[in-house]
Amino acid sequence: MENQTLAPLSQAAWKQLVELLAGGEESFLAPHRGVKLEHDQASGYRSLIHLLGYAVDLYMDNDPLRPTLVQLASPVRKMLGDNVDSHYHFTQLDPTRSYRLYGRKGNHCYLGFCVYAGPRDGSWSDRIAANMSHRDIEFEDNGAFELSLVPAASLPGTGDNGPSRNDAKNVILLDEDVSCLIVRQYFFDRDEAEPAELEIEMTEDIGPPAPLSDQEMADRLRAATRFVEQTMGAVPMPDLGEANDFLGFIEFDKNASGWGTTDNVYALGNYSLADDEALVVEGHPQPCCYFGLQLWNRYMQSLDYRYQRVAINGEQLEFEDDGSFRVVISAVDPGLPNWISTAGHPEGVFFCRWLLADGDLDMPSCSVVPVDSLRPGG
Repeated sequence: MENQTLAPLSQAAWKQLVELLAGGEESFLAPHRGVKLEHDQASGYRSLIHLLGYAVDLYMDNDPLRPTLVQLASPVRKMLGDNVDSHYHFTQLDPTRSYRLYGRKGNHCYLGFCVYAGPRDGSWSDRIAANMSHRDIEFEDNGAFELSLVPAASLPGTGDNGPSRNDAKNVILLDEDVSCLIVRQYFFDRDEAEPAELEIEMTEDIGPPAPLSDQEMADRLRAATRFVEQTMGAVPMPDLGEANDFLGFIEFDKNASGWGTTDNVYALGNYSLADDEALVVEGHPQPCCYFGLQLWNRYMQSLDYRYQRVAINGEQLEFEDDGSFRVVISAVDPGLPNWISTAGHPEGVFFCRWLLADGDLDMPSCSVVPVDSLRPGG
């Protein structure tokens, strides 16, 4: 008896995902990607597996009709430039539905809800449709809060000629092209972090889900494939110009593709250091909610912060007598308080964030010096 394909759309979508993964290593092995070190190649395979895992979590098993806040970064699985002091959560949204997001704040220094718009097919988002931080939210005395996410079309007079979209407290309007939500929490001390209690639910009760149809499964598989394909196309990061210096400030454009936030100002550069060299970053504290400097590998993944200090934030810095700071990046500890380790990565990316900065920022300076020259008495 001839085999019958009962789910032809799912089968075709599955084959597309398998074919993408089968050739996925070319995304980091191709000569123009510039991967030269053994551990960078090994990290490419690890990154690809991580992307597949995220594709399952975000697009295979995440349903905008039954939303779940999925963790976007952990100490072992990361992507797209995680911050070691942050907790991230993601859920898909249906712009025709209304949601209730509620909970209780923790001991974070920042809590933000960023709604993104664009195709709901696994592609990166096209723009930020709405953004609300803890500064905009009304909390109860005990820290409890509730946000309403509602279709913009359901509220008359909220268009371009209508009232401000910020008039209603704790209300986020969903444009017709909204696709997802990312929640960010920042902490000064990871070990003492008390994350916010967060729950999200659709306000309409639609009952239990039916088994997936062929079309629904195929759509989810294609979304997973598209997410992996787009994201692995962005890593490994290319050379960012001359090594061991910042490129300049980057303010995330709300109309830009990707999952950044307009609450942050960024600065980054490549580092490349011999075992006996150190990159010294010097600057002055700037008024902001959070400042942090950390290291990534070329796949925009933070280095392993479970066992080594690979990042430092503004509350952890020890300052000079004149109020300035000096952070030392090197393979070996020179015996200074603000040292962060390259953790066996002689090449990578160093990255700064200023969150909710007040006023203009001053770029820290960078210099490469012998590690021995920094040792006390050196």
